[in-house]
Amino acid sequence: MIVKKQFEDFYQMIKINKPCLLTVLREMNKPRYMVTSRIFDVCQNQIVEKMNIADIGLEPERTGLKASPTQVKKVITKSAKAAGKVHELGPKESVQLIIEKLSEKFVI
Repeated sequence: MIVKKQFEDFYQMIKINKPCLLTVLREMNKPRYMVTSRIFDVCQNQIVEKMNIADIGLEPERTGLKASPTQVKKVITKSAKAAGKVHELGPKESVQLIIEKLSEKFVI
């Protein structure tokens, strides 16, 4: 594998053996944004072939929920929290209020 190593004012090309560990800078992955019109142009004349498990040679018992190693027993949604309170106090009063609230909850 040939790697381009960046220094402050130049690059160095290095040949390394695998396996190896590489670190990269943020600039490595500059996103390329899709242009939907180009995707449409490419795909508009394409035929989409529908297939099922028999077409690709799978057994029904080895697909879907029956074959999944994960079984969900129960789903719980979190309830909404109560609205918070806004206190407009000075520094000393704020500290005293925080101490009182933490004491009420047996945190301190």
